[in-house]
Amino acid sequence: MKTGMMLLLTGMVILLTSSFCHGQSNTPAESQADLQALASGNAMFQSFDHRFKGVQGGITLLERYAPGKIRMSRGQLVSYDQVNYDAFNDELLVLRDSQETMVTATMVRYFVLSVNGDTAHFVRLAGPEGKMGYFQKMINGSKVGFYKKYYRELQQPDYKGAYSQGRDYAEFIARHKYFIHQKGKKLIEFKNRKTFLENFPEHEEKLETFIKQEKTDFKDEADLRKLFLYLNEI
Repeated sequence: MKTGMMLLLTGMVILLTSSFCHGQSNTPAESQADLQALASGNAMFQSFDHRFKGVQGGITLLERYAPGKIRMSRGQLVSYDQVNYDAFNDELLVLRDSQETMVTATMVRYFVLSVNGDTAHFVRLAGPEGKMGYFQKMINGSKVGFYKKYYRELQQPDYKGAYSQGRDYAEFIARHKYFIHQKGKKLIEFKNRKTFLENFPEHEEKLETFIKQEKTDFKDEADLRKLFLYLNEI
């Protein structure tokens, strides 16, 4: 009697184990179907793809090349139909016969770009740290010059892995700085009212009055041009 009962229990265990194993296994076709469903997003899992997507933005000042003139260091003036400025590498570019050529900086005194009827005049000057570079001449004052420096900042991706929602591409961001140039002195950067006025202690009172009356906005280039024109008159 005991032997029969043991055989019956053993058979039931084998049957249950067999059923459980069969229920947990998939055929190759079923496994492939599960993978396809997962890949297509039909499963209950969300798919993420935040891998590096490359670089956006450009390094040149102009989206398209424009007519320009280059005053060479030896004095000759050369005109080209397609000129641009590389604001990331601080280089002058010329497009000839579909070939992009970098003009040797030491051979250039200044260059002028013509865009939609306006002109932008760039001069090679020594920056605050003594490094030569191209700066746009905003005001050619007899006493004080107003200059602008264009540059590009490469912003790196900020995603942190496969599940990150951060930016998955690098991007060139357009930036600029403003500078004061007094004869016989290096360029000096100014960012606001305070850093501008500290360079002209002898005219501070008059400049303060002008800034208040004109409501000068130090982020507005038209306002800054007016300010520098006044500065060269006093």
